[in-house]
Amino acid sequence: MPNSVKVFISYSHDSKDHKNRVLALSDQLRYDGIDCWIDQFESDVPKIGWSQWMQKKIKESHFILIIFTEFYLKQFSASTKPDEDLNQDWKGAILDLEIVHGQIKNKQFIPVLTSETDTNFIPPVFKKSKQFFLESDYENLYSFLTEQTLPKSLINQKSSQKPKNKNPFSTSSVRNIKDEGVIHLLKQSNIIGDKDGISIASKEVVDTASQIYDLLNGVHPAIEIVGSYIRETKITLIEYLLLFKPADKEISSQNTTRQDYPKFLALAINLSLEQIQKKCPMAVELIRLCSFLDSRLIPHEVFLEEEIDLLENDLEEKTDWNLHWDKIIDIACRYSILNQSLDQQSLRMSNIVQQAIRDLLESPRLWAEKALKTLETAFPDPDFTSWPICEELIPCARAMLNWINKFGLQIPQTARLCNDVGYYLNHQGDYAEAEIFFQKAYSIRRNCYGEEHSLVATTLSNLAWNHKVRKQHEKAEKTYQETIQLWKKIYFGDHPDVAISLDNLGNFYREIGQYQKAEEVYKEALEIFEKFLGDEHLDVVHSLNNLALLYKTQERFEDAESLFTDALEIHENILGKEHPEIAVAKTNLADLYLKQNRFKEAEFVLSEALKIREKTFEKQDPIIASSINNFGILYLKMKNYPLAETYLQKALNSFQNILGFDHPNTINAMKNLEKSREKQN
Repeated sequence: MPNSVKVFISYSHDSKDHKNRVLALSDQLRYDGIDCWIDQFESDVPKIGWSQWMQKKIKESHFILIIFTEFYLKQFSASTKPDEDLNQDWKGAILDLEIVHGQIKNKQFIPVLTSETDTNFIPPVFKKSKQFFLESDYENLYSFLTEQTLPKSLINQKSSQKPKNKNPFSTSSVRNIKDEGVIHLLKQSNIIGDKDGISIASKEVVDTASQIYDLLNGVHPAIEIVGSYIRETKITLIEYLLLFKPADKEISSQNTTRQDYPKFLALAINLSLEQIQKKCPMAVELIRLCSFLDSRLIPHEVFLEEEIDLLENDLEEKTDWNLHWDKIIDIACRYSILNQSLDQQSLRMSNIVQQAIRDLLESPRLWAEKALKTLETAFPDPDFTSWPICEELIPCARAMLNWINKFGLQIPQTARLCNDVGYYLNHQGDYAEAEIFFQKAYSIRRNCYGEEHSLVATTLSNLAWNHKVRKQHEKAEKTYQETIQLWKKIYFGDHPDVAISLDNLGNFYREIGQYQKAEEVYKEALEIFEKFLGDEHLDVVHSLNNLALLYKTQERFEDAESLFTDALEIHENILGKEHPEIAVAKTNLADLYLKQNRFKEAEFVLSEALKIREKTFEKQDPIIASSINNFGILYLKMKNYPLAETYLQKALNSFQNILGFDHPNTINAMKNLEKSREKQN
């Protein structure tokens, strides 16, 4: 009966994405029967104030999950207590040492981490506590919460052993929970109305509902599924109870895997799937696929991007998901196996329901592969225009990686998905996780295509990029050089792809200060581009810009300006004067002027770049924030500190809201703002 566990989540408001991930965890725990609370459930500032509200929730809870991040640690270490009047500026439900020491003897504080690197942000007082990772450890976390709080006498209905003294739940509280579960089953079954009490039902009906509740161990998703089945089929509780007996034998013969859920949950699901199959076979296909995706967030885009044939019989007519989507969703959700979000843009399925469905499959590997191919089709090319869709699909990609590893799904679709997920994560600053996906893609592509293939070289180049941004200099240089040699083997000599890798290596050398090596490889790349592509080509433009950036770094300003202006002219000839890439070129030129204290020229060019970006991007976009930050830096150098502070504060606010507190752009903007304030003081 996991719905007797009370949990409070303490976390910081690092970013919108971080808040959404915590909300998804809380929603999933509540959906799986755990009474979980976070501050986002409050529509306004509590009357008692945030600090008192948080302490009250902690006292009421059996567990406190703490989502440790760098920002959380900074606030915790400073013992920052939330302001009673905070609302929009509320930094999150962050504990302080006083609260911890006051509760640590009778509370279990559980660190939950968003990534492996976050282990560095766990304070010493929690170092010995059991730790879990936000996405990948949900099953273990759920088991820990339920098994640690409930004695075996309550979990196993056959046992007559009395609860141990350490059980935090009294007999009366367990009885009340069961009564609530029975009432919910009766309401879900339409046996009593939503506003009716249990007294309206006969004793026989209540006793039968109580038997079903016990068979399901009080698991909330199971009660939902059983109640929905009874409502849809219009059978009685007794008739449903009788259905369990023949189904019990059938399921037991099929299911040989370990179960972490009540056996009768699997029976209930199987009965519902039989009904769904009669009404809409594609709804069953959808349910099976969703059992391999993220339980908390399955965006509709996974299925609606393109037509996908999922019917097992090739002779059957292909079904268009878009054409039948409303019917498919209606049937699947009507039986409460799937649930739709309030905005009707995503689906969710209880973790234990997912496990039960997978255990019912004769060939789970086949369905894992189908789910992988579906997700791979939906995942877009990860350029900046598709980042919002990528972000929505990342949780499913993380879940899919587990099945890729478990079943050894060494197919081209796996490689493409892992490569593109890694590419997106690397752009978002999730470097350690990006490397995991890149390594998986590299291994599979070598296995599928052989050593000398363009896709292998592409992923190897991405790995080099990952090493570079993580300051792993030796690995980065070696991998870039391996990529260049691989491209030369593929093309039997020079080729524009070879030049692109040379440019990448030149960027690496420039960033680590090896300027002579950088100039050599830049010039080699430019020569190859001009030989194969001519002068009027974007790759030539990018190569000229790279060489100009090197000269600017070396303070060879005249050479740099000549190359920047040449590149800008070619760029505008190819793309027009209002393309977003022109804004990048102008920003580079403005930075060159800034280096020479040519402030008016820099201000004019930055204004042109900002106008281009404002026409192209939405206001809440990191690219707009970058342009605003550039003005802050300009005015900082001009010693116009009040104006600099205005722009830098605006940029910082945008970066925090869009990218989070730990993103490099946010950190740099914060440093610039501090510098501006120091100068004024």
